[in-house]
Amino acid sequence: MTSTFKGVNPMTEPAHDGPALPDSPAELIALGEAVAAKLNEVSFASLAGDDLLAAAEADERTRSRREAATTSLMIEINDQYAFHTRGFQNIQKYMTTGLRVGPP
Repeated sequence: MTSTFKGVNPMTEPAHDGPALPDSPAELIALGEAVAAKLNEVSFASLAGDDLLAAAEADERTRSRREAATTSLMIEINDQYAFHTRGFQNIQKYMTTGLRVGPP
């Protein structure tokens, strides 16, 4: 079985060698949503052994990078007081009520 993950050290190397990506954060988030939706439609049964493990490692690396980007996004929302446009008093209220993240 030929893997798209072969030759890539899943713990240290970036996994992007595909098509050029847009520079717009909004467009990148839309692409990320499309990728997540498609991943929920496919079966991982077509992968086996090392390919399955490499996919899990790449998925974890992606989750970690996405979490870092989310932190930057929340910092920018806070710095610009963007939460006020939705009627929230502070970033914490926006996150707990508007995004439903964490305890209310």
